[in-house]
Amino acid sequence: MKTTGEAVRRVVKWLLVCLLVLSATDRASAQYLTATNWVDLATQAFDGNHSIYLPWMAPGQWRAFSFYGEEPAWVCSDMLQACTNLSSTNLQLHGMTVTETRILLTKNVLTGTALVQSTDTTDIIASVAAPGGYYPGMLSEDRGVLSMWQQATNCPDCWGLSITDIPPPTVTLTVNLADLGNYPAYASNLDAEAEAQSNDGDGMFMSMSESSGMMLMDSYSCDDATNMDLTVLSISQDTNGWTTLVWGPTATNYLYEVLAAPAMSNSVTWIVAYTMIGDCGTSTWTDQASTGQGEYFWRIRQLNFNDDADGDGLSNIDEFNRGTNLHSRTPMATASLTVGR
Repeated sequence: MKTTGEAVRRVVKWLLVCLLVLSATDRASAQYLTATNWVDLATQAFDGNHSIYLPWMAPGQWRAFSFYGEEPAWVCSDMLQACTNLSSTNLQLHGMTVTETRILLTKNVLTGTALVQSTDTTDIIASVAAPGGYYPGMLSEDRGVLSMWQQATNCPDCWGLSITDIPPPTVTLTVNLADLGNYPAYASNLDAEAEAQSNDGDGMFMSMSESSGMMLMDSYSCDDATNMDLTVLSISQDTNGWTTLVWGPTATNYLYEVLAAPAMSNSVTWIVAYTMIGDCGTSTWTDQASTGQGEYFWRIRQLNFNDDADGDGLSNIDEFNRGTNLHSRTPMATASLTVGR
């Protein structure tokens, strides 16, 4: 399974279809991010209610994308004044001119600290300490980042890396800032637009791009995942110890096998834990047998309906429907009838 930046960039383009389609009414009722200090900004910006995390480059190097696209985070004027020597852009948003200043937030998942930086230089505007009692993985949003980093550090060879090639687990997020004093007028215009569009019955799509934190709409077919790179998007564990995996892009005319193993090594045997027909966009499965297993690993394998994985004359989808093993030749029943002599 590819974990390259290019693979994830492809995921970013189609993920909107599954996760970020909102109606105009929903968008109007959403609370845009407002902050009065850097701690407040970093806490909210990295929260799952305001952004989504995706693996990007090296293991543990993830990027967050704002649910609001190019819409700004509204902050106090003294915070903007601290952003010296940063370029600003005037944009027309919802009937008014908004001056936006772009910054980069970088969170270290191990320490919980976050840095506020320029997007163009290494200048640090502010440093935000970890919340009290912080420990790695305390926040549910961070667990996927931490898990991938731990897998890489436990078995660098499995990723084609040396231990010195693996940086600390971090999440970066590009944020556009605007003066909080202009927010009331902006919110009023937004509410008026949403009401008008709601009356027309039109929906709205949110988007993100790599450069601006805005996700781009791209074509994605629910019955064609041929040229898409399969990626595990998240791994999480609930209080029962059950582990839920989310992967994509998936299509409805492919089978997906979840393979499990207790270790990552060349000699390990991967066991097919579950086989399912894909959902449109992303697929999910919960491993209820992972409770108390300690460290465990999973892989996802995509199989074409019409292929024959074990060469026994039955297609993959036929074997799936019969409940037989896709990778073990199924005995074929034969019958004969002699007519006459």
